[in-house]
Amino acid sequence: MDYCFVEFEPKDGQALRRLGDFLKRVMIAKEDDEFDGAGLAGFFSNVEVAYFWKPTDDEMKEWNDEWFSTPVAVRLSAAMPNPGWTLESMLSALWEGDYDLLGVVEGDARCRLAFNPHGYPYGGTGSLVALVDCFGHTVVGIEDGSGYAPHKPRTNPWLPNKARRPRGHWLARLLRWKG
Repeated sequence: MDYCFVEFEPKDGQALRRLGDFLKRVMIAKEDDEFDGAGLAGFFSNVEVAYFWKPTDDEMKEWNDEWFSTPVAVRLSAAMPNPGWTLESMLSALWEGDYDLLGVVEGDARCRLAFNPHGYPYGGTGSLVALVDCFGHTVVGIEDGSGYAPHKPRTNPWLPNKARRPRGHWLARLLRWKG
């Protein structure tokens, strides 16, 4: 293997072309060292933008309150629910990622968003997975430099508005379990 990748099953040819076209824009921007978040954000359709979390001020406050009141050991674990990516955070992570984007490599049934990390840690693959997902593709695996692994989507998203949460907040249940 000459590169790392996010492997996915494409939704359809049009969505695959859109992902490839967007990646080319980001690759050129990174090469020219000219980040234009608003210009890049303008590329996305309404359906693609709808994938991303758009928190209200109250939701952001609620998330920050929960994040900063959670013990660090729990906060940084897989047990911590997280909100989805915002469009802006994904674009920022793509820009700040310590890797070269190489483009989309097409296969028979699966494709790969290829990248070449400059070192480790390089920023992770979360933003790349979000990018593939927002175009409607299905991520099936990731080769992040440490070996290929099937992709396991998070099953514990953070949801704002405590009234919509089941009885017994997740953190209280986790802390009781850990004793």
